[in-house]
Amino acid sequence: MYRVLIVDDEKMIRMGMKNAIDWKKLGVDDVFTAASGNEALKILKEEGPEIMVTDIQMTEMTGLELIKAARESVPELRVIVLTGFDNFEYARESLRLQVQDFFLKPIDEDDLFNAIEKQIKELKEQENKEQNQARVWRSQGSVVQMRLEQCMRNLVHTKADKEMQLYILQKDFQFDIKQKMSLILLEQGMYTEQQNDGKFRAMTVKNVCMSMVDSQNRGITFVDDDGTIAIVCFEKDDDDSVLEQIEELSDVLKDEFEYKPKITVGSAVQGFENLAISYNDARYLLEHEKKNIQDIIQTMGLRTRRKSSGKSMQNCEIS
Repeated sequence: MYRVLIVDDEKMIRMGMKNAIDWKKLGVDDVFTAASGNEALKILKEEGPEIMVTDIQMTEMTGLELIKAARESVPELRVIVLTGFDNFEYARESLRLQVQDFFLKPIDEDDLFNAIEKQIKELKEQENKEQNQARVWRSQGSVVQMRLEQCMRNLVHTKADKEMQLYILQKDFQFDIKQKMSLILLEQGMYTEQQNDGKFRAMTVKNVCMSMVDSQNRGITFVDDDGTIAIVCFEKDDDDSVLEQIEELSDVLKDEFEYKPKITVGSAVQGFENLAISYNDARYLLEHEKKNIQDIIQTMGLRTRRKSSGKSMQNCEIS
């Protein structure tokens, strides 16, 4: 979801623009307004909107001066300029400042909607490009993958500066650090007890998980400090998305290795900063559940969800 800042020193105009647009339809979560350039710069710093719509002729600071100042701190900011004066110099200066669009007042609400929609589309395309580049970067370098896995271990075991780990995930790997997620653990039995070549089997299991999860941008697979395969599963809008993903993974592992692993699911958390909570939940279940349970155990509602004849799920309370 995106954030937009509207800057105009006339309250009726800025509130008119804010109230005229169906922001939810555009995928915009927050719309901020500012009556001056200084107020706008403060919002840019504190709230980080991706798009700014600004008037040129304002008291205290012109729109062009605001854009220059904003570019210094937020160079990737997308700017739509509005002006009530048909002045070629304004248009030329706006082009020099690399604004994304330029309109004369009064602007029709449909034109404004389309202009913002265009910027959001381009933002999404850029994000997809960066995510694809990050995935290629990860897949091409074992050193890069090792760095990501160490970052995940640092988070779940809380043994390094959390803010630095979050910065690495966001800047180097292009992850949305605020997204909703759950962490799952695979019991070690399926890749240590069943075969003598435990290390090779563990690597094979991990590669299967990565092909189903990491390569599809559905999560991150890594090995924790105890040698247990862990997977961060990114949540979708529907509550069952992670459970469905885990069931699919469980079935593939069973078909591939003729062994159905016990998988424990930690609680859903908001953001990587809370990942250790989900990890500790999953670890507790893995260590305290009955040894003979070979199924998917989750914390949501303190329920154990088990497959019955491969057709349905039965629920029972965890004791």
